Amino acid sequence: MFNLMLKDIKSVYNKRNIITQLIYMPMMIYVIGDNYMRIIDGIFFMGSMFIISYGMMSFYEDEKSKWDIVVNSLPVQRSNIVFYKYFNMIIQITLYLVFVSIVITLGNYTTLININLFNKRVLMSILNMSSIVLIFTAVVFPIYFKYGVTKMRIISILIIICIFAVIGGSGFLFSMADVRAINKIIIINLVCLTMFIVSSIISVKIYTNKDIV
Repeated sequence: MFNLMLKDIKSVYNKRNIITQLIYMPMMIYVIGDNYMRIIDGIFFMGSMFIISYGMMSFYEDEKSKWDIVVNSLPVQRSNIVFYKYFNMIIQITLYLVFVSIVITLGNYTTLININLFNKRVLMSILNMSSIVLIFTAVVFPIYFKYGVTKMRIISILIIICIFAVIGGSGFLFSMADVRAINKIIIINLVCLTMFIVSSIISVKIYTNKDIV
């Protein structure tokens, strides 16, 4: 299982992607200026996009290299492969939080920025990001396990647009100026987590019965 995770991390966290993140984040902070709330929201909105892209890319790389055929020839249960893919999205959220914490801490240390990571506003943005990733995973991953990412690329984009349209239309996406709304966001995340777990069970059933050729 560790080797599967290492494979995905190497394929996505390459030098180009890391440099892009290191360049784009300071540029975004510079353009936004001293609007604290917009900086925080922008950082974690970018995080949700990056993690979603990572999820799509990991499936695409597997499909391109015919990894399904290779891994299914090994003594690895298909259910473990599915659970790994889901668990890996949680790992990516954690890795992004670590990455952001390091960048912001260095920025604060050099006085280029002044962002307090330990407040309710940051927590709300993190929960917003997590809910988006969990919803995307819950909706899209069963489709990927059933049909593959290449055939469903356009459908994936439409689903992502719909997710943001629904969340944005509800006034939830990065617009919570009232920190008292944090309880509502926590409840939404619990619902998203439930969807995430149910989706993983569905994906196990789909992938277990799938013919790998």
